Parts: sequence; structure tokens; C-alpha cells
Amino acid sequence: MTNTKVVDLLINDEKRIYGVQAMCEGKEITIESRLTVGADGRYSTVRQKAGIEVTKRKHGYDLLWTNSCSRWLGTFNKNGFN
Repeated sequence: MTNTKVVDLLINDEKRIYGVQAMCEGKEITIESRLTVGADGRYSTVRQKAGIEVTKRKHGYDLLWTNSCSRWLGTFNKNGFN
């Protein structure tokens, strides 16, 4: 969805994220999902709203490293998800 900006996360009573509130072409929309991915850049609104801390380090290149697990995906080990 182009021209869409996340405004807030949808979080249920169990503290699980199940989607986002967003603005699309001037209208507020709700997008529900089983998996919400914050791929909105280094100043991520999704990351901030989820309360995920970031450590800023100065270096000569851009780098993204994540270690994420989900019961829906299973657990991750050296052989991948199981």
C-alpha cells in the first residue's frame, strides 16, 4: 500500500500485536494481521510503538540484524525454524 503511514499498533488484552491503525490518502484505516512486520526504516514507528529499544552505533555502513521468534513461526536454531 503506497502513501500509507502507521499511526498506532493494534494490541489485544494479551499484549499481542494483531495489526496497525494507519493513514492512507487522508483516511484512517485498520489493517489486521497474524504477523506485523516493521519494515519502515531506521526511525521505525512500528518499532517505537512496540517498545523495542534500539542501540545506535556509528559505523561506515547501514546494517540490520534481528533475532526474532514467534510461536506462530516456531523456534529458530542453527537448522532454521522448527
